[in-house]
Amino acid sequence: MLNSTGPLSFFLPDLALGGAERVWVNFASGLAARGHAVELVVGGSASGYLSELHRDVNLVRLPPVRLSLLAVPLSNYLRRVRPKALLATMVGANLVASVAWRLAGAKSKLIFREACAPAGASSSWRELLDPTLRWLCYRYADAIIAPAAEVSQQLKARLPASSHPRIRVIPNPIEIERILELAAEPKPQVMQGELACVLGCGRLSPKKAFEVLIEAFALVLKQKPARLVILGEGSEREALESLANRLGISASVVFAGVVENPFCYFAHAQVFVLSSRSEGFPNVLLQALACGANVVSTNCETGPSEILATREQGLLVPVADPRAMADAILHQLSAPPKNPAAAFRARDFEASKAILALEQLIAELG
Repeated sequence: MLNSTGPLSFFLPDLALGGAERVWVNFASGLAARGHAVELVVGGSASGYLSELHRDVNLVRLPPVRLSLLAVPLSNYLRRVRPKALLATMVGANLVASVAWRLAGAKSKLIFREACAPAGASSSWRELLDPTLRWLCYRYADAIIAPAAEVSQQLKARLPASSHPRIRVIPNPIEIERILELAAEPKPQVMQGELACVLGCGRLSPKKAFEVLIEAFALVLKQKPARLVILGEGSEREALESLANRLGISASVVFAGVVENPFCYFAHAQVFVLSSRSEGFPNVLLQALACGANVVSTNCETGPSEILATREQGLLVPVADPRAMADAILHQLSAPPKNPAAAFRARDFEASKAILALEQLIAELG
């Protein structure tokens, strides 16, 4: 355990159900389990992942205001608690944390995590602001965590050379034993029957490119009967449902929404597909591997090519290419239902390894 005059404070704008939020909960819980004093500081709602938070993590709720207004309450928290380190993830939260740190005149170490690939994470107006936002965030950071080597390389291309030694690659922590425990639950109702199931999972947003998956699945159905199940909600749901209708495959596509336990879906899917245009380091791909799924993923920036090191572990296809994706899905539909190479690969990203790497980084800063 590190000597400390205060806790390790993990900051999130809210505790919604998302990849970055799960990463911070896993890191906070892992360090608490190793004997560190840990607080999870949350603005807005705090409903997602609460059941997965380690009992020794102290949950601190800031006023439920929008992100841009959290700097003052966060600075008040820093003055009062004086944490050993303040850790934030995602550009917006990192910027608020850096402002709060300056307002408080804090002595805490600052650790920021870049959740997504800088080149692919933004809309056009954000792309213009991103270099400035990152410079404002990271000029005060003692360390910058990149979840993948490609993210690290892109950060180095956008930040001054003086910041490069502070960038550290630490993969996302994946709680494999917990995933396998949940994966053992009964087969979901929508996956019952004889048809092989193809699964997609994620926020229904343009970045996730579920329309490419639906177009690819329409091509699959011309050669093999199957069912497509999509987990998640988002702004694109109506457009995706309309696309399935236009392609005449709506009877074979199930939009299951947000589910409490996605892992039993991974365990019973014949094929899991990641169709994204960009990622940071896709938790969902690692979770599918842990369940032994046959995987198809776009070779997007960043993460999939670092995760899927061989074709035995999973197939990579070009971004936004329905034909190539359909061919890969058909190949995986003909494979055995469980892929031991995928499950073995997932073990390389076991949470304990990432948590130890973060613990070592904090010790170095101390």
